[in-house]
Amino acid sequence: MITIGFLLTLSFIGSLAALGILIWAIANRQFSINQQDAESIFEKGEVGQPDDSTAFHGDKSQQQ
Repeated sequence: MITIGFLLTLSFIGSLAALGILIWAIANRQFSINQQDAESIFEKGEVGQPDDSTAFHGDKSQQQ
């Protein structure tokens, strides 16, 4: 029968492995995001223009 101590140890080892993978990914720039990546989903001239007129709830100061 699996004991609680074994399950806790297994969970701790799994979380250390996940943390190690996360640190490796950050160190190898797997999570680097720049402005060009953010703009790649827009067509030319569309950046900063919301599709939904209610996106800013009528507050024009937040629009670009």
